[in-house]
Amino acid sequence: APVAAQTAALPDHAELVKAAEASPQDASKWGALASARFERGEYAEAAAAYKKVVAITPDKAAMWSALGEAITYSTDASARNADPLPAEALEAFQKANALAPEDPVSRYFLAVRKDLDGNHEAAITDWLALLEDTPTGAPWESNLVQTIQQVAQINAINVEERLAKVMQGRLPPIAVPGSGAAAGKGAS
Repeated sequence: APVAAQTAALPDHAELVKAAEASPQDASKWGALASARFERGEYAEAAAAYKKVVAITPDKAAMWSALGEAITYSTDASARNADPLPAEALEAFQKANALAPEDPVSRYFLAVRKDLDGNHEAAITDWLALLEDTPTGAPWESNLVQTIQQVAQINAINVEERLAKVMQGRLPPIAVPGSGAAAGKGAS
């Protein structure tokens, strides 16, 4: 479908709010609202909606990770300077990771916590493991590589050989027959 038709088919924000409020136990409606609010940069509002989602469906790792991200981004600048990864966000990432240890968002942020705690080598090791599991061309791939390189440089950790080995060991994207899409290593 043309992009204009796809955009026109998307419900507007007011409709998402109305649908979620009319269905207090429908996680999909609250999830759609949370996602829309996150995309609009309304992180505190997104976090509130994600809290409803995880209350309804506490077994969805991706929703816990999304909640953790929304909380992290909603934290005001002064608090973020004191602790860029608030305890409530960390708890959400820990729950996501317990439910799905392969969840990339929780893995990333749990490594951030290690880095913030001064355990830079462990953070880099965790990020390299995440990179190894990341499909080639994933939206977060370049940011992950940049994070690894920056933390290594700031902390005088030689990471280039390890990074090159991980990058070399990854599989290229594989075309999924008939879909026009590509799947990377570990994709199903």
